[in-house]
Amino acid sequence: AHASDPFVLGLVGSNHAREFHPDGPPLFRRLARAGICTRVHGGTVLLRHFPPSRPDPRIALLPVDPGGVAAFLATIDAFLYWPGPRRPDFLPTHLHAAMACGLPVVCRRGVDAAEVVRNGGNGFLVDDEGDVLRVVEELRRDCALARRVGDAARATARETYGAGYRDRVRAMLVG
Repeated sequence: AHASDPFVLGLVGSNHAREFHPDGPPLFRRLARAGICTRVHGGTVLLRHFPPSRPDPRIALLPVDPGGVAAFLATIDAFLYWPGPRRPDFLPTHLHAAMACGLPVVCRRGVDAAEVVRNGGNGFLVDDEGDVLRVVEELRRDCALARRVGDAARATARETYGAGYRDRVRAMLVG
């Protein structure tokens, strides 16, 4: 991304309300007011939170495209993992996919997936809307930081799920 381009933050869901945090729609509005675009793959279930008569072009609530998560990740500058409290957090595949794509990730502190994120290293851990806005603003202003954190995220994904992953799983399961 270039400083003159709009910064795009992305989330991935499967179009079920439980996937999204109740604070999501207010957060998207706050980001939009700050000039940050938000794209939500599988987010059409959230349309009820936004008036159809005054759509904000900086908030894109997209349908689920079963083969399109990888393509979606290529359209964003950073990834937000902000699951709802009723969403099972045991398999955060989209967070790992975003890291593998070299995206800086912003993850809500306290969710199970947060264990893979090293705050300020391969991503950022945040507590609330204000933290999300602060981190995303910092990534938008500092392209070198975004690149460094994204590269570290990719390295983490390689270490975790790279060439030796299948062998480690096989050894664990079969012995």
